[in-house]
Amino acid sequence: MDFSNREEVKSWFEEIDNKGWWTLIDIIYDNKPAHVEIREVWSKYAGLRVSYHGEDEAFEELVNSIEVVSQKMCEICGQSGSHSYIDGWETTLCDQHFESSDAKNKSR
Repeated sequence: MDFSNREEVKSWFEEIDNKGWWTLIDIIYDNKPAHVEIREVWSKYAGLRVSYHGEDEAFEELVNSIEVVSQKMCEICGQSGSHSYIDGWETTLCDQHFESSDAKNKSR
């Protein structure tokens, strides 16, 4: 995947049903300094993670803030969410998406 391409990253998140974080992805790409190269964007431990190359204190603070916000935002719809376990996977889901999940094992 070409992580320099915002739309390709968003398309991948759509494939895994994580459109709820598109706004956060846009914020990251809208505020990326020219000298910073985004190496990877992924979901891990119920949060949005970003790996990049290049020093920039303000961008580092932004990425850290986005990670914290993503842990309170449903990854499916973008509404307020909570840390959830769905069949062993850590996710952040709103009440509606947590309840509607057909997972065999789910907890909060």
